[in-house]
Amino acid sequence: MNTQNWRALGWGQELMQRDVSVLLCAGVDRFSCGALQGYGIEVFPNAVGSPDEALKQWRNGELTVPQMWSSRPQEGCGRALRRRKGHRGCW
Repeated sequence: MNTQNWRALGWGQELMQRDVSVLLCAGVDRFSCGALQGYGIEVFPNAVGSPDEALKQWRNGELTVPQMWSSRPQEGCGRALRRRKGHRGCW
């Protein structure tokens, strides 16, 4: 699907209107990933290789969302813990 003339912030809406429920990609940032998920689109941001290879990996269950991108907080994360331990965060 060609996305050349799409507005960057309108991708989720465009994909939703085209009945896209899964997006396999290799170059999406966390913010955009979250925005797309807000439209009900499941995003796999680590699909590399040819489109056929990525589709095969997805069908075989070999693609997963990186743990650091999951929507659930990781154990031990949070502002209070970061302040106590003196580190910047879990991402």
